[in-house]
Amino acid sequence: MSDELRDFCNRLHEQLREKGTEIEQLRECIESLACQFGIVSNGMLMSGSLSAMEEAFEILGWDDPRPAPPYMVCDEPGCLSARSCGWPSPKGYRHTCGKHYRQSDE
Repeated sequence: MSDELRDFCNRLHEQLREKGTEIEQLRECIESLACQFGIVSNGMLMSGSLSAMEEAFEILGWDDPRPAPPYMVCDEPGCLSARSCGWPSPKGYRHTCGKHYRQSDE
């Protein structure tokens, strides 16, 4: 392989690597936005029939609805509501829905 061809291949490889990084960053951004603006109900994350959210779910290859990530759901055992409160409890910091806010940690 000539030096010129080797240099061209190396430059092309670097450009493709950079584009792959950019694409992954875009995917992470879309996922973050979908989680931030998606609706959580019954332990499921959904687009709420908003066209931009539906498109984000489609780009990510997600079902609509899909199981919500655990960090989006109330930490009270058996509760599938969205987290809306964070508060210190005797057993550690809690992330709960409004219904379970400041309930006893017994």
